[in-house]
Amino acid sequence: MSAVAPLKFRLDGKPLYSQIASLMRRRIESGEWAPGSRIPSLEELVRAFDVARVTVRQAVEILEMEGLLIRQQGRGTFVAKILPERRWLQLGADWADILASVRELSPRMLALEDAERPPKIEPGEGILAPGYQYMRRVHSRNGEPYCLLDVYLDKRVYDHAPETFRNHIVLPLLETIGGVRIGRARQTLTIGTADVETAPHLGLPLNAPTAEVRRVIQDEEGVAIYCADLIYRGDAVRLEIDLLNRGRT
Repeated sequence: MSAVAPLKFRLDGKPLYSQIASLMRRRIESGEWAPGSRIPSLEELVRAFDVARVTVRQAVEILEMEGLLIRQQGRGTFVAKILPERRWLQLGADWADILASVRELSPRMLALEDAERPPKIEPGEGILAPGYQYMRRVHSRNGEPYCLLDVYLDKRVYDHAPETFRNHIVLPLLETIGGVRIGRARQTLTIGTADVETAPHLGLPLNAPTAEVRRVIQDEEGVAIYCADLIYRGDAVRLEIDLLNRGRT
């Protein structure tokens, strides 16, 4: 087992225990700390990271919650022999990929209401519809939550089949309900952390890594019929793009 090099952590607003947990997680996922191996003792980690004992303990507890570490009384803390396979969500790089990524998902409604205010539209995201239906939902796979999303759906589209939209994943329905002809679909991805509101819905510790996606779909007239902000569990997401596939745009 390799020694832990002394490190310094920045006071950048992100808790020290979260920064340490991220570093330890990378060492596990990269294989530097192999499955089944014992990690450095709490005292060794305290010296290496130059932080308080309670800070390291909090970081270890996060990784225990994630199933990456196992503490054994009197023996130390070990990397799990079988690491949880969580990166089963392939974020789409084109429309077909996006639709494939939402198969076999189960939605749970948290809020449903006529939007009092329209969604914020950035330059290039189209023009606003006359009205929107707002939905806040959690998407799960095999009973495990992985995504919290806020959706604004063109009210004219929603009114074609409100019961269906309430109980099913929205994206696959857009082309089959309401006569919608999609003109453009785009999404952007940024990296964030789970806050006090997001963490409980996704079963994450506070400040765990997340992938945040902004997704906007326009019809052929340039109307933004679907606007969504999605927050994914960072440990469940993989983005794969074929850089030499010239058929994609």
